[in-house]
Amino acid sequence: MIVCAKITWFHLDIHTSVPEILLTNGNRTVTSQLSEDRVILGSTGLSRGVHYWEFTVDRCDPGGQPAFGIARYDCNKEIMLGLDMKSWSIYFDYKRSWFLHNGEHFERTDGGIHAGSVVGIRLDCNRGSLSYYLNDQPHGPIAFTNLPNGIYYPAVSLTRAIQLTLHSGLEAPSESEESDEDSSGGGTGTETTSMATTVLTLPSTLQSKGLRQ
Repeated sequence: MIVCAKITWFHLDIHTSVPEILLTNGNRTVTSQLSEDRVILGSTGLSRGVHYWEFTVDRCDPGGQPAFGIARYDCNKEIMLGLDMKSWSIYFDYKRSWFLHNGEHFERTDGGIHAGSVVGIRLDCNRGSLSYYLNDQPHGPIAFTNLPNGIYYPAVSLTRAIQLTLHSGLEAPSESEESDEDSSGGGTGTETTSMATTVLTLPSTLQSKGLRQ
């Protein structure tokens, strides 16, 4: 399904992931049986309008590093979201976060997640931008701008250390409530261009996940 309505309801689509990804609660709560990252997509593709959804972190065991964002339907679903050129994400540990696209990460921001944290994702298809919230507050600058036209699916990646619950059908925060739209801190969304900011040294916990330095 492809939707451009102002308020969009969707759930997680079990058909877009591996059998070890488990859904409950009307396909809104997700966990995994695997120690490796796996991606699951939302049931609805977004191509126009401004959309906002949230994930509550129900459980975050030590080492858990979930990634939240958007993806093309044919993204690589057997790696962390944002590691390939067809997905854009933010990933968290317990102290901080990074934006991630095409294996490059940038804009380290203080503020991690724990059980009870709420991560918000705001996708503006009209302006081609993606931004994030943590516990109802803007988190970092605009993450990605100049996103290519096309259909994007809400997406998340996780391991067995994490359990998340999706909340869709939410009204998007206004631009005045989010980070400065004119910020140059966000990365370009074009699939053939590197990030606009300096790529940071990889945290040691992600050296083995295939992230490029």
